[in-house]
Amino acid sequence: MSGKWHLGLTPERSPYQRGFKRSFAPARSNHFAYTPELNEEQPRRFLEATSIPLHMEGDKYVTELLEGWRSFNRYGDIMLKYLKEWKGLKDKRGPALLCLLSPTAPHWFLLAPQYVYDDGSGALHLRRLKQLKKFGLVPQDVKPHPVSAEDSPEWEDITPEQKARSARTMECFAGMVECIDSNVDKVLDCLESIGKLDNTFACFMSDNGAEGAAYEAYTIVQTTVMEHLKQYYNNSLKHPAPTYTRTAKLSTWVVNHSPPSSQAAKRASTIRSSSEAGKRVVAPRSARAIGRRCGFLSPKDLRNGSFLT
Repeated sequence: MSGKWHLGLTPERSPYQRGFKRSFAPARSNHFAYTPELNEEQPRRFLEATSIPLHMEGDKYVTELLEGWRSFNRYGDIMLKYLKEWKGLKDKRGPALLCLLSPTAPHWFLLAPQYVYDDGSGALHLRRLKQLKKFGLVPQDVKPHPVSAEDSPEWEDITPEQKARSARTMECFAGMVECIDSNVDKVLDCLESIGKLDNTFACFMSDNGAEGAAYEAYTIVQTTVMEHLKQYYNNSLKHPAPTYTRTAKLSTWVVNHSPPSSQAAKRASTIRSSSEAGKRVVAPRSARAIGRRCGFLSPKDLRNGSFLT
């Protein structure tokens, strides 16, 4: 495996100790391409800086990274190296192989080459829908759903400076997604070169979706993230999960992290109908609803090109 592994910092929790024979994984690693400020006696804390030794290859800490390190490309390169090593094992290898390529992109901070998104998100939305129709992923007669956000003016109503900033934001995100596409393609090409592509099942998926934290406010916190969480958030096992309540506006949801009253708990325990549950205790609509419409793609399907850009 190569890439993100957020299941523990210590060697005994590394992917190498959890069944992967070859692995390269970060913890608080430098995947933003900045040169880190190192202090060997006291490494900087999470979100303040990164420390090179918190990459691990196998059961060893990595003490040096290649110049110009960018994780969204290097993780793919490392996976290619592992695949070629596996091919060279010949009779010593097993009959099957499991590979996990886990890119950190697109993730805050967004750093990417410049692309062209200067006609706004609405036009981009229509182009992506056209591509989905082209590949048969949606019906030809499907109508685009309006894209809107609270306090967000129409593209035609904003200033040239605002358009440039919005376009750059989309360019950065799209650039990182493009890096994922190119690295997936590299891995598929490698599988083809070693004669394993046609007998490979490829599963492409994402983890936590849209960014849910406001790291811009980190400098206001004036403390570490963990200390802030301990002070203001109850994450104990006996603390109930947050409930979501829909307000008058369909696009607005209020999250309640407080323990429910006995009356609320009793009501929640008696909810049975899906219609009532949908109004009171179900989280906001998410990508899960879209995911039900998506089937699995073969490696050759994945190589036909990007479905969204």
